[in-house]
Amino acid sequence: MNVPVVFHWSVSGHLGEELLVEEEWIEGVTLRALMYEAPHKVVLNALKWSVQLATTLSRLHDAYGFIHHDVKPENVIIDSFEDAVLIDFDSARPLAAVVRKVSAAKADADRIGERTGIQGTRDYAPPEAKLFPGSCDAAVDLYSFGRMFLEIAALEPHSFSPAFYDVMRRCTRIESTSRIESAAGLREALTNLIK
Repeated sequence: MNVPVVFHWSVSGHLGEELLVEEEWIEGVTLRALMYEAPHKVVLNALKWSVQLATTLSRLHDAYGFIHHDVKPENVIIDSFEDAVLIDFDSARPLAAVVRKVSAAKADADRIGERTGIQGTRDYAPPEAKLFPGSCDAAVDLYSFGRMFLEIAALEPHSFSPAFYDVMRRCTRIESTSRIESAAGLREALTNLIK
């Protein structure tokens, strides 16, 4: 199976507290558009694309040390080779910076009436991103991933195995510590469904 790498992007500098990220242009159609235009095609390719995106998240988290923070169908391009490519790193944050902000963000969120701004898209954000946006770790991407693929499974529910639903439910558990352990673990669980 051809699994694309994270497309070419680089951190080109800093603008105050923000990282400047350059992203390669990817030709194709968004997963969201395909969900409307060709839902059966999406269902037929869902397992392949889920493995590709889990691989991308694993590389993003483990090799690059970043969280995407906005995994959703609008941020996945299906390219001319029928591969899924994760795009739009506007909300991406370094994992190390996220870890350093955990205690400060929780303290800020505990103050009555104060919340830091939520990163990503509310419908795909896990509870911790809504309550403590600055304290999120790689589990936010796993939750969003699970929400996205449960939405895909709803297109044709009978087309997916109970094991597929189990993996996605493990991604979307309320408690971040009870979710699937990592994107690498997610990739392995999905790859086992193909065998």
